[in-house]
Parts: sequence; structure tokens; C-alpha cells
Amino acid sequence: MKVDQQERFDLVYDIGETLLKNGAEVKRVESTITHIAQAFGLENFDSYVSIHGIFLTSHPNAKNVHAKVRDTPISPISLGRIDAINTLSRHITEGKIGPTEARKQLTIIQQESFSSVPLKFVVYMFGSASFCYIFSGTLADACGALILGMILASYSLFIVPKLKLSQIIAYVTSSFLIFLQSFDDTRVCQ
Repeated sequence: MKVDQQERFDLVYDIGETLLKNGAEVKRVESTITHIAQAFGLENFDSYVSIHGIFLTSHPNAKNVHAKVRDTPISPISLGRIDAINTLSRHITEGKIGPTEARKQLTIIQQESFSSVPLKFVVYMFGSASFCYIFSGTLADACGALILGMILASYSLFIVPKLKLSQIIAYVTSSFLIFLQSFDDTRVCQ
């Protein structure tokens, strides 16, 4: 099935946007989409990538101009997703896959979860304990932080998604929860 110029242009944009959303460097995003555009044969292709968005244009002929600009919100970094898209872009530029297959693979990459809930749970717990110990906490303090990390992980991974809270409200309520759990009258009075 032949993919038209507009669909290839949209695919290049979606690849760049996915890279940018997941924390790729601006220069890396621009380089990747330029190479993919060349591999797809997009004519008179120009791109500009900033921290918050991608601006693309293509002039396949005198009549048609393809342009796309969209704000890209800041989101959590996913190095696994960036690596998967870099592999996809290498396969595209080497001619191993075409636009149709690339679109399918991009959709899979965008939906894939690169970390499991149990792993996140463990990271919350041991991250809390480690930072406590690094910043002059005792072993007992680190054990308490481990428990607080477990409470925070439970709240953040299981309760917040069910309540469908906005990210700022989730951060504020998480901070308040830890404040309540770690509140110690003896330290406040000293």
C-alpha cells in the first residue's frame, strides 16, 4: 500500500513529538526527524525543534505546503521509549521498514510501558531510604523513610490513578501525606 506525502509527513512529526515528550535532547530530535524525512523522500523539508514544540514544513510542489506546529507539554522521561524510537529510526533510514510498518511500530512503542508497577514500588521505597541515609539520616531514620516510601508508593500508584487527580493536586496531596506521616513533635520542639 502506497503511503502519500501527507501521511509520511505526519509520521515524521509524530516520531519527533514522541521523542521530545519522552525527554530526548532537542538536537537529537531534530537530527532524527531530518534523517527520517530524507529516508521517506519528503521534499523541501525543514524543521525547527525547541524544548516545548516542533515546527515542520514540507513543500512537495508549488501548490502544496505541509506544515505542522504543536506545543509539546513536559512529561516524565522514558529512556526506554527513546531507545526504541532510535532503533526504529535506524531501521527506517537503513531502508529495512517503510512508512506503514513504521507507523505500526510507533503505535506499539507509544503504548508500551517501560517499567512495571512492582519495580516502581521498590524504587519509591529504596529511593526514600537511600536519600534519607545520604542526607545524614541514621539507619533507623532510613528504615522509617523506607516505610514512608511504601506509603507514598501505595498512594501514588494505586489511589491517585483511581481518583483521576490532576498532577499538581497529586503532588500536593502526596507531600501532605508524607508530612503527616513523618511529623514528629520532638524534633519540632528542639
